Amino acid sequence: MEEGKYTVACYACIIKKEQILLVRQNKGYWENLWTLPGGSLKLGETLEDCVRREAFEETGCQVEVLQQTGAYVSFDPTTSFEKQVLLIGYLARYVSGVPRPGGDVDEVRWVHFSEVNPLREVGKIPDIVARMIYDARLRAKDWWLG
Repeated sequence: MEEGKYTVACYACIIKKEQILLVRQNKGYWENLWTLPGGSLKLGETLEDCVRREAFEETGCQVEVLQQTGAYVSFDPTTSFEKQVLLIGYLARYVSGVPRPGGDVDEVRWVHFSEVNPLREVGKIPDIVARMIYDARLRAKDWWLG
């Protein structure tokens, strides 16, 4: 693959009881869509540090990284974003902070798990993000109640 055409990004499925913290992107490939907080891995950064940094930058919240929940490949040749992205999903527990938008995000909100599929069905959450959320829930059912 050509240099500069491949990116690794980490995403946090931040949970509090049966809710997930979602962000609405204000630019980029997922502009105006609800996604999990996350973004590109920086040189020399661990995956877990990337999750914590991106969660804080986009939501103002501190999180505890619990476990990796999956790896996903995203590539869309029909867009001007000519790169393939390896998305690594993590389950994270909300620790502190008042959710507020930051970075390339214009809105942050807690969403009950039951709202994810309806948002996906109307095109407000990308399919790959919904899959990341479902995989996180399946891998750590016990965390959804605490």
